[in-house]
Amino acid sequence: MTSNPKVSIVIPVYNGSDYLKEAIDSALGQTSKDFEVIVVNDGSNDGGKTEAIAKSYGDKIRYFYKENGGVASALNLGIKNMKGEWFAWLSHDDLFAPSRIEEDLKFLESNPEAKVIFCKIKTIDSEGNFIEDVNYPIQKVTNCREAVLLGGVDMCTLTIHKSCFGKTGVFKESNLTMQDVEMGFRLVTIAPFYLNSNTVTFKREHLNRGSYTMSERHKKDSLAFCDFIHNELTLDNFFPNLNYQDENEVFLAWMYMEILYRGFGAIHYAQEARKLAFFSYKNILRRSIKRLTFAFNNLTNPAVNGLIQKLHFFYNKMKP
Repeated sequence: MTSNPKVSIVIPVYNGSDYLKEAIDSALGQTSKDFEVIVVNDGSNDGGKTEAIAKSYGDKIRYFYKENGGVASALNLGIKNMKGEWFAWLSHDDLFAPSRIEEDLKFLESNPEAKVIFCKIKTIDSEGNFIEDVNYPIQKVTNCREAVLLGGVDMCTLTIHKSCFGKTGVFKESNLTMQDVEMGFRLVTIAPFYLNSNTVTFKREHLNRGSYTMSERHKKDSLAFCDFIHNELTLDNFFPNLNYQDENEVFLAWMYMEILYRGFGAIHYAQEARKLAFFSYKNILRRSIKRLTFAFNNLTNPAVNGLIQKLHFFYNKMKP
């Protein structure tokens, strides 16, 4: 580590003695030395095992202990104390490739406009054995819909300029399981994400991972995340080129939002989105009837007239 690092690698941990050493070693083993490692112990209660591992590194890392408050609170403590210009989150059970920081700094030097970059993912099992590569369908994320297309941007693949947190705020501590997804959405509203395909983060799949062990809490946090989408975002954050004069586009946009809300279990917001989509669809039908009526106004074809009457009947039965 250096006294004036470019990158701060923040490792939040709670009862993480099984994998913490591997994570710290992967951080300290970077080919670039222009970084610092911050380990934040989020009130582990494992008999001092997690703390002992962290403290065994001495001044090779910066160690902080806090009362348990969730990963967001641990990350925020790391952000508050970071010395680097760039922030990188490494989960205590994941690994950075040895070239992660070096390749990120090279990419940022070549792309000075970038404030957020992300790298590739390889998944590994509990023993560190390779499972699969995670392939991205796009190379740049510019809106929330594209973030969803990636299956949600994994925050441990991101390197973020610290100035971004002045615009988005820090991680939401009240949301224990979706704080990373919400931060991803907040970030993409202020800066595009650029893919650095030259390096990788290794994501470990195991049964003790938080996403597997907090399913009930996750349901509650998913609804809170939908509150954030509904109250703080607009269709423009998902469809930046949406033509509001085109009812077909608006209809499809609201149908997308319905599916998104349903996916997170927010049925009330899904129903609201469906009503808005339905309103657009009704306008489409109304204009279609007008065009048909005008086109066939001078015809006496019973079949055509019957079709128009049926459309009128269907339109009048539609609820707003």
